[in-house]
Parts: sequence; C-alpha cells; structure tokens
Amino acid sequence: MLFIRPEQANEYHSIFELNKKAFNSEVESCLVEKLRKTKGFIPELSLVAIKDGNVVGHIPFSVIQIKTDSKKIPVFITHNAELQLVTVVMLVLLE
Repeated sequence: MLFIRPEQANEYHSIFELNKKAFNSEVESCLVEKLRKTKGFIPELSLVAIKDGNVVGHIPFSVIQIKTDSKKIPVFITHNAELQLVTVVMLVLLE
C-alpha cells in the first residue's frame, strides 16, 4: 500500500537520492535542500510517498513572489521528481 504524508527530517537523505536519480543530477536535490531553509517553505506540504517503508516519491511546495513593475504576485511552486516536472501555480487576487 502507498501512503502520502509530510516528509520527516530522517528522510532527507532518501529524498536527496530519489531526486538525484529522477533528474540524473544533484541540482534539483540541492534546490530542495535550499528551499527547506527559506521562509516560503511549507513543511506540511513537502510530501513523500511511502511504499514498504521506503520513500518512493516526493513533491515539495513553497511560496515565492513574482515582482512586476506594479505589484508582487504570490505563487506556489513545486517540482515532481517522478514526472520531472516543475509546476508554478499563480494565485490571482481579485482587486
């Protein structure tokens, strides 16, 4: 059975290795480590998939802002190692 839950600190190495394998690079793994140290990181939304006690998937979310000449636009950004996909969800605020 597959379980989805927030990551735990003792899984960071497994997550690093999973991302490294998925992307054939340490760049994304290092990005995840850097994101964990930012104020936009949401620990409850850095999710792992667990199967047979092993981390088999990881998807983190963090908040960033896109600055334009007139305003800042909040967005959530995530990457999915399994799909090798980066997703940006823009939050459009009605004024």
